Amino acid sequence: MSETVSTIPQEQWVRVRAHAPRGFRRAGRYFTREPQELLVADLEEGELEALAAEPNLVVETFERAPVAGLDCTGGDGAGNEPPGDGQETEVPTDPEARAHAILEAIGQIDPEDAEAWTGSGRPKTEALEAVLGWKPTGAERDSVFKTWKEMQEGGTE
Repeated sequence: MSETVSTIPQEQWVRVRAHAPRGFRRAGRYFTREPQELLVADLEEGELEALAAEPNLVVETFERAPVAGLDCTGGDGAGNEPPGDGQETEVPTDPEARAHAILEAIGQIDPEDAEAWTGSGRPKTEALEAVLGWKPTGAERDSVFKTWKEMQEGGTE
């Protein structure tokens, strides 16, 4: 990181990814090679320092540019509200909670909807996002789908 950790503003974002192909765990989080974007203000005390000091992770700061026409309250500035009940979806950060949510979401996707599934039979991350309200990584989807498929073949749920 180009900045020292103590000078990073709370409204700043960090992008974190692991060097290792199998991922890496630090500060209570699991990181893969697919970057995860975290708001500095959402991190617990000491987590940013632990992430930045970890040689097995790549940590970069960046700023989110405002999107023209979007209102931070959830509407688009034209009176159109997001789908759902208007409540913001809380994105789980605990890997087990994320996996459990993804597992449940897979079961909610219509198996006959060809647009929701990849050519290899896995649910598209976009289809999972529509159910969850947040987009899982491809690696998360693949890992959980393997478990879901084993459960289906074994007859358990």
